[in-house]
Amino acid sequence: MPTIGVDCHLTLTHANVNGGNPYGFILSGDAEGLGPATAIQREAFDDGDGAYTDKRKYFFTVLLSDSLSNPDGTDHAGTKSAEYALLLSFFSQRTDITLTTPAGVFAGLKATAHHATETHFGAVMQIACQLNDLDAVYEPADTVLYLSSAWLLDTDTSGSEWTDGTDDSETGYWTEG
Repeated sequence: MPTIGVDCHLTLTHANVNGGNPYGFILSGDAEGLGPATAIQREAFDDGDGAYTDKRKYFFTVLLSDSLSNPDGTDHAGTKSAEYALLLSFFSQRTDITLTTPAGVFAGLKATAHHATETHFGAVMQIACQLNDLDAVYEPADTVLYLSSAWLLDTDTSGSEWTDGTDDSETGYWTEG
């Protein structure tokens, strides 16, 4: 069982990965010398009725190499290729991922939409990771279709109608240009 602060900086857990056991990853440090960290971005979304729904994104940068040191100074047992495959396996589950950090345990997270940016340096990889607890994540619109479309504020509903949910009930729709 990995121990945060001894042989890893954080763990990821999913029932279908690593036999359902947590796996500990080493994180990249920061330029200020404060050490590895996770960041939490908190957002509040207006529900349209005066209430708000809080959502969070969790950021961390995993370091992969065949010659890493654990936080306690011992050699890290994982290999770059094995840990890379394992990290991708966690992401491919998409939902119900548990992130455990020194700050606490964050369960029920998702790897949806943008969830990783990989930087390959040969012997070393840095993977900037993002997990979230967002309910709806949408794929980006097709660029050609988007650029050839127009947003119309009108009562004509020949396009896809949309309302922004505010009291002024501004209605509009996208139409292909």
